[in-house]
Amino acid sequence: MGMAPAEGDRRGCFLCGSPVVRSGFTLVDLLVTLSIMAIAAAITVPRFAGSIQRRALTNSAYKVAADCQRARAGAIDASCGVGVKFDAMSSQYLLEFDSGPKGGRTERLSIAEDPFGAVVVSVSGTVSGRVTFTGFGESASNATVILGRGTLRIPVTVAQAGGLATVGTMSTAVQSVGVVIGGVNVQVGGVGLGVDLDVGDQDR
Repeated sequence: MGMAPAEGDRRGCFLCGSPVVRSGFTLVDLLVTLSIMAIAAAITVPRFAGSIQRRALTNSAYKVAADCQRARAGAIDASCGVGVKFDAMSSQYLLEFDSGPKGGRTERLSIAEDPFGAVVVSVSGTVSGRVTFTGFGESASNATVILGRGTLRIPVTVAQAGGLATVGTMSTAVQSVGVVIGGVNVQVGGVGLGVDLDVGDQDR
């Protein structure tokens, strides 16, 4: 025979006459539920924010690659040199026509606004940050443009032969840390998963 409900919890059903016991959440139940929700939010929100950053940086890289291919097509069409000039730590770059029908024309492009929001971290393999395409559609050199958003980095490479622009693999920047040991400045840092060790004089 089961235990009878407390007098204060007993309610009669006016149809069948049997007692009904009402139950609800206790304060402990509520605190446990809120704790689980807080833990789930702490895990999910950073991942969601990181996903947004990765998507924005990927969009930026494909925009830069597409603009480089547009410059290449313009160079072939006008049979003249067309350059894409990048400035490090800037969200803007220039499309420059050397000669032809659009000679002297400059078009300013940007990856600062949504859905991009990235900056040019570095440019290598170029003269003064300018990727130049010839009238044959080739690049003057093998060039690499590193784009960044937060600690994320992604390369856009332009091949000299054929002038094709491609988007590389995204990585995470590792912050450099300088430590002076016995008068020697040790710099530990790098980009991506690799770690570079540079040991030099303190005055360097």
